[in-house]
Amino acid sequence: NLKDTFVQLFGYSWELNPDFKIRYSFGEDIWFESVLASGTKSSEKKYIKPSYSPALSNEINMLQREALAMFEETQGAHLSLELERETKSRNREYIQHRVNEIFKDDLTTYYVPAGRSMLTLLSASRATMNSLQGLDFIMNRFLELIDGVRGVYKDGVASAFKYFPRGDRTFNVHEISSQIIKMLKGEYRNDPFGEILRVHSGEDNYEDIKINFASSGQQEIIWLLNFLYVLMLRGENAFVIIEEPEAHIYPSLQKKIIDFIIQFAHICNGNAFVTTHSPYVLMTMNNAYYAGCVAANNNVDVSRVIKPLYRIEKGTLTAMKLKDAPKGSVVDLLSDEDEISSYLIDEISSEINETYTNLFMLNEKETGNQ
Repeated sequence: NLKDTFVQLFGYSWELNPDFKIRYSFGEDIWFESVLASGTKSSEKKYIKPSYSPALSNEINMLQREALAMFEETQGAHLSLELERETKSRNREYIQHRVNEIFKDDLTTYYVPAGRSMLTLLSASRATMNSLQGLDFIMNRFLELIDGVRGVYKDGVASAFKYFPRGDRTFNVHEISSQIIKMLKGEYRNDPFGEILRVHSGEDNYEDIKINFASSGQQEIIWLLNFLYVLMLRGENAFVIIEEPEAHIYPSLQKKIIDFIIQFAHICNGNAFVTTHSPYVLMTMNNAYYAGCVAANNNVDVSRVIKPLYRIEKGTLTAMKLKDAPKGSVVDLLSDEDEISSYLIDEISSEINETYTNLFMLNEKETGNQ
C-alpha cells in the first residue's frame, strides 16, 4: 500500500534522483522514512524502501495485538446483530483514538489543490475525469471529496445545514452561507440538470448560470468555500492544505477568502496550511496575526478593528518562503515584532518602484533642460 501511494505521489522510483529521501516526523521518536535502495543485483533499478522508527514499530505492534484481542473477543461471543454492530463501531473508534495518540494528531487532513477551475468544470462527470491522462493522485482525491459532499447542496448553500442536524453549533449557519453567496456573487446549487450558480437580480427574480459559464475565479473558489463549509457543518476537527486560494480573483476577494479560512480554523478548532504567491494574502494574514498579538500583549480589545473570528492568535502562525539556493532552504518571514516581512516575498515591488523612480528622474532632468 505504501509503495502504491508513493508511485501515485512521486512517480516511479527509478526515475527519481538516487539520493531521494523523505521523512515524516510526528514527534521526537515517531517518524516514518522512505529512501531508494538497490535490488539484489547491482545493475537493478532502485526501489522504495520504507522504514519506521523503533518507537513507531513498537506502537504499531502493540496496537495490532490489541486489535487482534478485540477481534477474538467478538468471535467467541454470540452477539445480536445490533450489539455486534455497536461493538465493531466502538472498537473502530478506539483504534482511531490510539492511532491519533501514536501520531500525536487528532486532525483529519484534507488537501485542496490548485487548478480547481478545471476540476469544477469536469467534476460532474467522473467517467470523463477517469479517462483523462495526467490527473495526479491529489487531484483525484479532491474529486472524490467533492463527489462525497456535492449532494448536500441540492437545495443550495443556504439549505445545506439541514443535512447536518446538530444542536451544539457555535456559529450562525445563515451568516456563513450568506458570506459564501456574496463571495460567489450567486448561490451554488447542485441542480438535477447540472451544477449552477443562482444569481438574484431582485427579491423574486433570479438567473441560473451553469458552472461552465461562470468566471474562472468563481470556479476556483466554489469548492474551496463549499468544502470548508461542509467541515464546519460537520463540526469536524481538520487540518486543511490549501494551494493558492488567490487564483483568478481580485485583491478584495482574496482578503475575504483568507478571512473565511481563518474563520473556518476557529470554528472547526483546526489548522490550515496555505501556499501563496500573493502579497495581498500575506498582508491579510499579517493584519490578522498582528491583531492577535496586540490583543495578547496589551490585553486590549481590538474587536472594533478585527473581530475575534478573523484574528490569528499569538504563537499560532508560521510564515515561510522557499529558497532556490541552497536547495531546500527556507526563510522565516515572521519578524521579532510579530509581523510578516512581506518585502521578502514581494521583491518585485521594489524593482518596479525603482524603475519608475529612474524614469521619473530622467523625465524631470530632460524637462528641466528644455
